[in-house]
Amino acid sequence: MNRLDGDDKDYGYIVDYRDLFNSLEEAITDYHLRRARQLRESDIEGLLTDRIERAHEDLEESLERIRALVEPVAPPKGTLQYQRYFCAAEAATR
Repeated sequence: MNRLDGDDKDYGYIVDYRDLFNSLEEAITDYHLRRARQLRESDIEGLLTDRIERAHEDLEESLERIRALVEPVAPPKGTLQYQRYFCAAEAATR
């Protein structure tokens, strides 16, 4: 038996004697292929984006924010100046 039947059975198996799962998969594939042929470019415009272009825009935006964040750091903008600005008024000594 391939169905759960009562509290004494915790699991079951689905037995596909007629190969219905493959038929279902083929039907879904056929539907999507037919639908894809009917679509016009205007139907999908905006759904697909250039991921590299978008990542580049995000990177440039992030870099601009970092530049704005560190703008007040005193020249020559070395490690010591960044430590003083972000961590403490006195430089860390070793």
